[in-house]
Amino acid sequence: GILGASRAPIRKVDVDPPLYAPGTWLEIVREDAGLTFVGLRVPAWSSREQQSLRRSYWLWMLEQFDRLQRTPSIVLGDFNTETTHKPGSARERRQGADLLKSLTTTRGWRDAVRESEGRSAPTYTRNNGRSIRVDYAFISPAFEGTLLGAHSPGSVGEHALMRRPASAASEGSTGLSDHAPVVVDFEPTRIEGRNPVVP
Repeated sequence: GILGASRAPIRKVDVDPPLYAPGTWLEIVREDAGLTFVGLRVPAWSSREQQSLRRSYWLWMLEQFDRLQRTPSIVLGDFNTETTHKPGSARERRQGADLLKSLTTTRGWRDAVRESEGRSAPTYTRNNGRSIRVDYAFISPAFEGTLLGAHSPGSVGEHALMRRPASAASEGSTGLSDHAPVVVDFEPTRIEGRNPVVP
């Protein structure tokens, strides 16, 4: 499941993900800021039998993104999808990477981290040691606030946020999570006597 927490009142929007992926989409509204937030986690389907589920879930997600296009929204979480596959390849299609790319290329959503940092920092390290980006934050075309910054820190000072996989050569698996967090700092256009929202 996904947890949403706020210091101001929030309202959950009833959205039912497909039966094969319960608890993967949490949509909440913070009325005073006029913003919708979505936390999501795409299941890490990888077997041949699960590939059709992954594609089907991505098509369902695109329906939700299209529904939220005209709503000031921020959608963030673990998409379990990397975009480094060869464009047009069967692997890109199986992973849903072509659909993820369509969010920014044809649907008008903004990649908050890439826009802030000009690059895509890795957010996850595979067991083979290869680091990839699978966590994102997207801002809807209707968002009129100010993006102050967004990043995916693997560590803060001496504290590791993204755990490296353990290997025979080292014990190096310490860290808060196996993913780096996605942090978005912004100022909404509307808020009634409160400080700016920082999810």
